[in-house]
Amino acid sequence: MIYDVMVRRGIDQKKLCKGLCSESTFSRYLSGERHMGRLILCALLQRLGKSADRFSAMLTDSEYLYFEWRQRVSIALQEKNWDKISQLLDQAENEGDADPIKEQFYLMLAGITENKCHGDRKAALQFFYKALCITLEGFECGNLDGKLLCVQEINLLLFWQQQQADKGISERILQQ
Repeated sequence: MIYDVMVRRGIDQKKLCKGLCSESTFSRYLSGERHMGRLILCALLQRLGKSADRFSAMLTDSEYLYFEWRQRVSIALQEKNWDKISQLLDQAENEGDADPIKEQFYLMLAGITENKCHGDRKAALQFFYKALCITLEGFECGNLDGKLLCVQEINLLLFWQQQQADKGISERILQQ
């Protein structure tokens, strides 16, 4: 399915997987030589403009535990329980997972907690910028031409822009 959508939309493999996985790993996913985790699957589908809501995938035990953890984070965010989010973030950082999507999410949470718990917008901006650079290699303000974005990257851009606006920085990053 992913390959078919890529072909129909004229999107090359390098552009689609940039920052998420290597091209060789992506090829192994497509050929079935390697298991594609739910996080990478969702990010790739979203970059192609597709929703993963109706797509079924078997989760590994570690993926299941991560999604349970992420559900607790979502509840804490809805309740604006910043202390709980800090605790959950500390718990996740101790696991030392090198997944770029997870790392980006952890940095986004760190930025949110720096702003909400400590009122440190500058630190929040730094966390958001660092998170954006994980999957948007060479990210520069105002330079998003031709980039494929997943929902998490769009949310990060919005958080980053909000912090810029709150600081009085007048740069506009979302240009058409």
